[in-house]
Amino acid sequence: MGDEMKKRLAIYIDGRSFLIGARGRSIYWWKLDRWFEDKFPDHELVCVRMYIGRKRDRRGKRPRRLTLFREVPKHTLVERPVAKSGKEVGIDTQLALDVLEQTLTSRKHGSGIDTLILITCDGDHAPTIEKLQEYGVRVFVSSWGQGGYFSSYLTRIADGYIDLHHGVMEFSSMTRNERLVLKALQDATRTGEVKIKWFGRNYRHEAINQVTRQQRAEAVRGLRRIGLLNTKKRKDGAYIVNVNCSPAHSPRTASR
Repeated sequence: MGDEMKKRLAIYIDGRSFLIGARGRSIYWWKLDRWFEDKFPDHELVCVRMYIGRKRDRRGKRPRRLTLFREVPKHTLVERPVAKSGKEVGIDTQLALDVLEQTLTSRKHGSGIDTLILITCDGDHAPTIEKLQEYGVRVFVSSWGQGGYFSSYLTRIADGYIDLHHGVMEFSSMTRNERLVLKALQDATRTGEVKIKWFGRNYRHEAINQVTRQQRAEAVRGLRRIGLLNTKKRKDGAYIVNVNCSPAHSPRTASR
């Protein structure tokens, strides 16, 4: 299929929602683009836009991950002011205006978008989704799972949902705590199954001792979401853990 026959795909990112969900993971932005493109092989990616409050460090520099985002072709970083309270100002409105302008104005010149991937958890974007669908745009919502403050209404009105956890090993890396916990489990068993009472004192491991109980539990949940662990908790507090030790899911490959 020639490029001239391909539909046009755009990705709009609610930056705060995305980065909170990433939980400190390193993001390889160009790999994220490719991961989405693989899901829509009959589309051409035309733009990736991230909306976030303007943030600077003590030296007045932009956070590194945002600088890296800007360096990728077709990427645009839109920064909005941040109030003294720390609340971002006008992010949702700016995103809605830009995507509607790109959809409607560009269509007059034959260059509108056919499919939008909206990465967000915020239900305030629902009216934007519904308006785009009125004009024939297919809208897919994407996020780091549907827990926390994710608005379930988004999945009810969207044309589809994409869980970012399913692509972590392709465009991201494990967090430090996830690597430590996985290493401890891999050291404990090379054959698959191990019984560990995570919150007791009967299991000692150098990697486990570097993380708190809460961090350990969060890391286990993260590893489960990305398919590296299958766990089942027993009544006595022990976990039956099955570790995926395949090379494609090793800590070294994941953090590359």
